[in-house]
Amino acid sequence: RWIRNARMVVIHDRVLYCHGGVSAEMAELGSERLTGIKAADVAIESNRALFGGGGPMWYRGYLLNDETEACAEATKVLAKLGVDRMVIGHTTQRNGRIRSRCGGTILGIDTGISGYAGHNFAALEIRNKDAKALYADETVDLPDPTLRPSIETP
Repeated sequence: RWIRNARMVVIHDRVLYCHGGVSAEMAELGSERLTGIKAADVAIESNRALFGGGGPMWYRGYLLNDETEACAEATKVLAKLGVDRMVIGHTTQRNGRIRSRCGGTILGIDTGISGYAGHNFAALEIRNKDAKALYADETVDLPDPTLRPSIETP
């Protein structure tokens, strides 16, 4: 029941959190619609695209595409949704490190904590808009994006 009611996209303190990433196509739905999506909504036929490869559960473009392309898309999406950064999982970083792209606007936090993926334990901490990667043996300060205004109207 908890998973079926879990939100697929969460925005808190101008940070967007989701499993895969919000593509430019999905950002057109707006932050209110995106943050209203629940796992149970997969059963609704009109929501199928939200759960496909370009949807927030499975999109991998920010971590797999060329950085120039990924950052151009991220800049548009973050502005559209009124956020400063996006924290995503789904694309395991085999080196066990949290990945920062686009000046800290994209943080890939799937470090492979399962035995299958390497037992790479890590955590992300964001306090006062300052991001840090926490590892068993060290803490690494991550780049923090320049804050920008939203272009989406409430």
